[in-house]
Order: sequence, then C-alpha cells, then structure tokens
Amino acid sequence: MDVYDDAIGVPFVYAEVIEEEMKHKEAAKARNVRCAEALLRVCQKLGIKSQAVILEGTPRTKICEYIEKHKPDFLVLASRGLGAIKRTLLGSVSDYCAHNANCPVIIYKGQ
Repeated sequence: MDVYDDAIGVPFVYAEVIEEEMKHKEAAKARNVRCAEALLRVCQKLGIKSQAVILEGTPRTKICEYIEKHKPDFLVLASRGLGAIKRTLLGSVSDYCAHNANCPVIIYKGQ
C-alpha cells in the first residue's frame, strides 16, 4: 500500500497504514506485558527471584546489551518453533543469545 511520488522519488504512506501499524504495535506490546506478568507469577509461585523486561529494538541485540549491563544469573527464552529453513532465513533470537549472551541461557521449546 506504499505509494511513491514519481516526481521526487520520495515514498509516502497513507495515514490509514500508519494508524493500522500503530494499532498492531500496541496490541503486540499488550501481549508482551501479559506474557511477562504471567511468567513473573509462575516464578513467584516457585520462589524464584525474577524480573521481566520488555525491550524495544532488535531483539537479539537488545537482549545481549541488557545482559551485559545488568549481569543476570541466567536468561530464559521461549523458542517460536521455526523450522530449519525459516530459522536460517529469519535468524533465531534464542540461538543468537545462546551463543552470544554472557550468562547461561535456557531455551523453552514447549507450548
């Protein structure tokens, strides 16, 4: 739905597209908050001191930067269950963090 102005070659996007993207981002943030809250409740029930953090940016980079700064005991990530081809094309955040994070990484592959 992007449209290009041939006269000057500058792309512009309809306001509806921007509005839809904003709604999508807000919904994703809300899902992330709900997921983080649920994980914190599970950890609390198990007596595990934990902290959930929601970062904005490129996930693999932001996660490893956060680990460098805050030095957690370990990192728990969920796997999206991508197949080998998608994982190769898109990259795997959990795989990247397992190889680059300066702490132990637990990758949860369940439902």
